[in-house]
Amino acid sequence: RIYGPDHPDSATILNNLALLFQTQGKLKIAEPLYLKVLRIREKAFEKDHASIATTLNNLAAIYHASGNFEKSESFYQRALEIKEQSLGFNHQSVANSLVNIGSLHYQKGDHKKAKPLFQRALKIYEERFGKNHPSVANSIDFLSMIARDKAVVDGDFSETERLTLRSLKIKEMNIGNDHPDYASSLLDLAMIYHVQGKSKKAKTIYHQALAINVKRNRIGLISKEQGKNIRNYTLPYLMLLSQENTHVKEINADILNAFQLSRNSDNVTAFQNLAQRLAVSGDGELSRLVRKRQELKKQLKITEQNLLDIYGKPNLNNFTGVSKGLRDRIKSLNDQELNNSERLNQAFSSYIEFEGSHLTDLVLLKDTLNPNEAILSWVLGDPVSFQLIIRKNGDVILSKLHVTKREVEKNVRNLLEALDLANPLNNGNLSSFPAALAARLFEQLFGMNWKINLEGVKNLLL
Repeated sequence: RIYGPDHPDSATILNNLALLFQTQGKLKIAEPLYLKVLRIREKAFEKDHASIATTLNNLAAIYHASGNFEKSESFYQRALEIKEQSLGFNHQSVANSLVNIGSLHYQKGDHKKAKPLFQRALKIYEERFGKNHPSVANSIDFLSMIARDKAVVDGDFSETERLTLRSLKIKEMNIGNDHPDYASSLLDLAMIYHVQGKSKKAKTIYHQALAINVKRNRIGLISKEQGKNIRNYTLPYLMLLSQENTHVKEINADILNAFQLSRNSDNVTAFQNLAQRLAVSGDGELSRLVRKRQELKKQLKITEQNLLDIYGKPNLNNFTGVSKGLRDRIKSLNDQELNNSERLNQAFSSYIEFEGSHLTDLVLLKDTLNPNEAILSWVLGDPVSFQLIIRKNGDVILSKLHVTKREVEKNVRNLLEALDLANPLNNGNLSSFPAALAARLFEQLFGMNWKINLEGVKNLLL
């Protein structure tokens, strides 16, 4: 109203709104806003104005994230040209654009175009900030990935190892040796050694990286992207751990943690749910307190929803009295839940620690089991999968299964179809149980030694 729809200040507000949607991952909402910002700024400013380059870069990032590489490259390139003209060829912002375009080419598999862009960005960062700046490490990481891909073909890992070690040193100087980004470079280095058959070195570094990420995970300091990177490396580490002696306490803990961080696993949630199930299923004080807390939370959720609902009906009879009653009810439930939680914490601190962890501790998990119970968990991968057995007494058992995720999913699908009366192939009649198919799936998931591994077990928690 004050400036009009085509004023630069209006564009700034639109840009901030678009940035918010972009941060939330709502790219389809952000894109038209950025396009409008671009139109306003191109009318209001000279063609090489810095704000135009910023908008072009934001749009390029959206197209990049959406997989529209051609459009993304076009917008990144326009932004780069403006920056070079207005800021000079050796400005930090120019280097940032070079990294963006380089990462785009890398994703497309065009290493010949990507490498010189990363090299030029690295030179700019080193000249402006010195050789130990975080931006330097970022460019080195990209160059290391290119060198690693090349090494897989020609077998020479010296360059990627050198670059990864340099990146590690820079990150340790800037963010310390307990940061997820430092752990990420450790995982890269472990993979380099692993591929070369240097198992002892690889295991040591995998363990170091896993310890950092477990610690950060337990206090909620792992981002979604960092978690994804960790999960990409857990299967190779499990491959090495499957060859280890599980009588070693440290190995046992690493196996469980790697399982929970695995990219193909929902084990973190499963183990946490299991803790509640085992607690609730008993008849003692712990069971009573956990059940009471669950009921209080359920009632609190219902009451809060009722309060929200009446705010949509301001003409409701006795609105003030009803809303006050609901707010009083919410306060009462919160007070009860707080008292109940304090009691749980005082009397059953180990359960609270178990339940509150993002990752489950092996000792606490074993404490929830009876002697005749066992937990079975799987990580399905390609070309192999893994099975984990946990019993109250004894070491964990990690088994390598020679079956892929795709094979298991196919057999599960076939078994469900064979048991489905609605499947037209069954003609509305299940004449016989598909025993051969079920047996094959059982063998794939339970392995050859299940009778030995599960001897004396009456209850399985899958």
